[in-house]
Amino acid sequence: MAEERESLREQQLYSFGRMLAGFSHEMKNHLGIIRESAGLISDYVEMNAAGLDPALSERLLKATAGIEQRVKLSADCCRALSGFAHRADTPLASFELGELAGESAVFLERFARLKQVTFVVESDGDAVLVNSPTLVHHLLYRLFFLVVDQVETNGTLRFISSPAADGALLRIVAEDAETKRIRLQVPDAADLAGALTAAAAAFEPAAVDGEILLQFATCSDAQR
Repeated sequence: MAEERESLREQQLYSFGRMLAGFSHEMKNHLGIIRESAGLISDYVEMNAAGLDPALSERLLKATAGIEQRVKLSADCCRALSGFAHRADTPLASFELGELAGESAVFLERFARLKQVTFVVESDGDAVLVNSPTLVHHLLYRLFFLVVDQVETNGTLRFISSPAADGALLRIVAEDAETKRIRLQVPDAADLAGALTAAAAAFEPAAVDGEILLQFATCSDAQR
């Protein structure tokens, strides 16, 4: 029964991932058309500058520059969404923890901004891991919300990935507005127990300076 539920969960994740991937690809097509149209307007204004009111010309060029900037930001979101969606293609895969955390950051940054906190993902080397990418995404998402409330206004929350002997490490560090370390409280492991066990992950009690250290081990099919 447990195996059937796990199989159904994997099928649901796969379907959800495929739908998100299709949506992100479709949005990129729309963004490409918007960018091309804005470029054509900009070219027209520059080619006919002599016959246009200078104030109108300036406003149009400013508007098209704004469109270009928003299209770029939207394209970055779609790229991250596409990467996130394709993580569900296989239940177990090799991936770089910092790259995966960067995908999460694109969507979590908004929640950090609402709390007036700067969210940063950094890497101390290629932290390649064989694990469930969707499960690790889930853990990063949950950890973010369990920790961000501990960060002061105008502070900074950092997720720092690094390689380990048999997996990868994730350091969670917080700083106040003056870049002084904030002593973080390790989240209640009971809240994450199932996900931690499934992802072969555990909090490292030897972390220093009030940071949180999460150890990810490489998984095998036999461990799933």
